[in-house]
Amino acid sequence: MLAAFAGFTLAAGLSALYLWQERRLKRREASILRLRAPSLAKLDEVSARTIAIALPALTLGIAVGIARLRDRGGGFDALMAVTVVTWAVYSGYLALRHFAGWRGRRSAYLLLAGFALVAVVRLALPVTHFPT
Repeated sequence: MLAAFAGFTLAAGLSALYLWQERRLKRREASILRLRAPSLAKLDEVSARTIAIALPALTLGIAVGIARLRDRGGGFDALMAVTVVTWAVYSGYLALRHFAGWRGRRSAYLLLAGFALVAVVRLALPVTHFPT
């Protein structure tokens, strides 16, 4: 799970860099030649590859968590619910990217929204999750 969340964090950073670089290009800032950043297409591609690697790790973590939940007997809590929603957002991202051709700014915003869920899962909700 930690590896998946690390991948999602990296993808969010790349998406933020994408949005920053795009804004700099649109404004035709004079300082754009001083700081070289990767191309927008490369940032978008690396973000997608990162999600394609991190999502299976999250899927595996969810499956292991469900198996442990069945063995030990426990209830479904808020942390599990937000984790499943996070999985759905990133799965939707990959599906939209593949089938609907989402690229660029829309996909960057979706990745940042997914990262907001990751922040909730990692920072806000662990106190509600008490393994038995």
